[in-house]
Amino acid sequence: METSTPSNKPTQERVYLIIIAVLTLAVGVLSYQLITLRTSYQQISMQRSNLEGERNDLKEELNSMLQQYDKLKTDNNKLTAEMQAQKDQIKNLLDQIEKNKGNVTLIAKYRREVVTLRTIMKSYVVTIDSLNTVNQQLTEENVQVKTELGSVKNRAEELAGKNAEMSGLIAKASILKASGL
Repeated sequence: METSTPSNKPTQERVYLIIIAVLTLAVGVLSYQLITLRTSYQQISMQRSNLEGERNDLKEELNSMLQQYDKLKTDNNKLTAEMQAQKDQIKNLLDQIEKNKGNVTLIAKYRREVVTLRTIMKSYVVTIDSLNTVNQQLTEENVQVKTELGSVKNRAEELAGKNAEMSGLIAKASILKASGL
């Protein structure tokens, strides 16, 4: 059995105090790291949630644009081909959004593309609307011209009838003059 010597006891106490201090410091550092990691996790979780919401908003907006393109009707073949190309681009963008779910940079890029596509679609709507307005005006003008043409034809037939009648009278009058001599 060993007996503790009085000079050895303070040294042991110091060692224990140093160990306790080191352990307390380690617990403090680990607690700080734990809090930092939790905060980072919460921020990442919130960013992911926001990103998911924005991605869903983009998908809804693109699907809405597809429906609006389907409602647009025009007889202009060039415009129809351009609108089909835009619809294909929207479908491609939807596929890319689905493939790149967690990429913040790509979602921001897709948001800019959606804004561009929305602007293009608005220009198509304006163009189709103006073409429809012009078409309606031309149709009304065509109806008016046909009506005027019909009245001019009737007037011409009337005049042709009067002319024939006058020619008949002139022919009778020339016969009358010849017989009176």
